Amino acid sequence: MDQMPLTLLVNTLPLIGKETGVGNYTRHIAQAVQARRDLFHVTFYHGFFSQSLPHATTLSQRLLAWIKEKLKASPRLRSFGKKLLSLMRSTRNSFHPPLFDCYVEPNFILLPQIKARKRLLTVHDFSCFLYPQWHPSERVRYLEAHFAQSLERADRIVLVSEAMRKEAITLFALNPEKITVIANGLDHSVFRPLPTPLTERLLAPYKLPLHFLLFAGTFEPRKNLKHLLAAYALLPTSLKEQFPLILCGAEGWKNDDIFEMIRQQQRFVRSLGYVPLQVLPALYNRASLMCYPSWYEGFGLPVVEAMACGCPVFASNHAALKETCGGCAKLADPGDIEAMAKALREVLEDEDWRTEHARLGLAHAATYSWEASAKAHISLISQLCAG
Repeated sequence: MDQMPLTLLVNTLPLIGKETGVGNYTRHIAQAVQARRDLFHVTFYHGFFSQSLPHATTLSQRLLAWIKEKLKASPRLRSFGKKLLSLMRSTRNSFHPPLFDCYVEPNFILLPQIKARKRLLTVHDFSCFLYPQWHPSERVRYLEAHFAQSLERADRIVLVSEAMRKEAITLFALNPEKITVIANGLDHSVFRPLPTPLTERLLAPYKLPLHFLLFAGTFEPRKNLKHLLAAYALLPTSLKEQFPLILCGAEGWKNDDIFEMIRQQQRFVRSLGYVPLQVLPALYNRASLMCYPSWYEGFGLPVVEAMACGCPVFASNHAALKETCGGCAKLADPGDIEAMAKALREVLEDEDWRTEHARLGLAHAATYSWEASAKAHISLISQLCAG
């Protein structure tokens, strides 16, 4: 007799609005478990229970994204929204929400309104706890109020790098048997070497120079844009003329000083703001060097995305980034501006290094895939529910 599929609940709230790294992860894992109808009967939670994933083209998705952005922009609306959600949850709970075999939470905090026999929690980094000064105070307070309880309630915790595993055990005293490391994946149908005509067509609206350095990431303190801009300012004018610095990413927070530094260097530095997903691979394809000097990362997916497009990488020597880069990037201390400037100058003046590391990076990026990540998640869920 065939075994009944496990009932699975995946929180897909991270898919509402502009896609972030957590949203990217959520989408791929959600699609993977949904495809295994032989193993799972999947329900998605978008603030309500649904059998289908949200899509940005649908009216309901656009409405939810609009509401989310409005709530984020207004503290008063945000407070009202939280009270309304609390009322809705207490009302719904009185009607006995369904009990699932497994609840998959991709975004740090287990939601109390989801009832399940087993709970799988993914934590993407510990920066809010190690460096709270880099984050909005409201986010820090929310995580401080709920994160420890989520770690306790979770039956298994997925971390995205071995560097994070070490942090979890040494800094947070987590039980090693409760931890599973599953690296993030990469969509090779999106991030790949592109034909030059396609790259040029996608980038035409931006009127970019022929050669440039690229930073791709949220404009927030953790990404260390201030030191990147300071290091770039130390480069000879001739190099800056040859390689302007192009920045792209979501606006982020605590970044007034970053935008002031960009304004002061506007001759050589330009911000594109948030760019659509289809444009990002074209930027990686055209860039002479991807710069990712973060103070801290749990994984650092943009460096792998750049490598998969044939772009050499300069990154910080933080443990997780060093692990993710796999010896295929130029690394420097993110706290040493002069060392960063020296490393940038070395790789910009050495075309052979850039060519060789573009080749090495392509081979290294090929070792990451969402298929492999999804397979590991599916195996883990099956084992967890069987235990």
